[in-house]
Amino acid sequence: SRSTIHSLCVKILRAHGSALGLERGFGIADDDYQKEVLAKVGVPPKWRTGLLTRFGLARLGLRPLHEDDEVTFRRYRAYLAKRRMIDFDDLTHLTVDLFERFPAVAAGVAGAWDYLLVDEAQDLNHVQYGIVRTLAAGHRNLFVVGDDEQSIFSWTGASPKMIETFLNDFGVRR
Repeated sequence: SRSTIHSLCVKILRAHGSALGLERGFGIADDDYQKEVLAKVGVPPKWRTGLLTRFGLARLGLRPLHEDDEVTFRRYRAYLAKRRMIDFDDLTHLTVDLFERFPAVAAGVAGAWDYLLVDEAQDLNHVQYGIVRTLAAGHRNLFVVGDDEQSIFSWTGASPKMIETFLNDFGVRR
């Protein structure tokens, strides 16, 4: 089967997210809904996109939130939780949490594939890479396609250095 990393995480969380306390029918807040939530917690329209980017970078551990943004983030998270929703960033973060806390689940999910192909590897962030590494750990049959000169998602925490990480972790030489 094929999918994006995020749609794969949706499938994994729908099947196993109850182990983390997720309700089976959880909703996923897309970009527009996330901005609506920010509106409900009092964020002016011109700041919403930038604030969502800062939330994402903070969750990746790449840039801490300022105190005001931290307060807004807590209100944003509470609003989503009350409505049984997660956001796009939660998909990968919760999948990593699931794999780390429940290794048997990770092994079971990983066992569904004998081979993995990752395209556009330069656009992965370290959390997404962790998911791929977990899925390939048992069989180590991994084919990675990427061009470190074509990375376009640095604002999301993606790094072309992930290509080097793949090479180092899986003992491959260019």
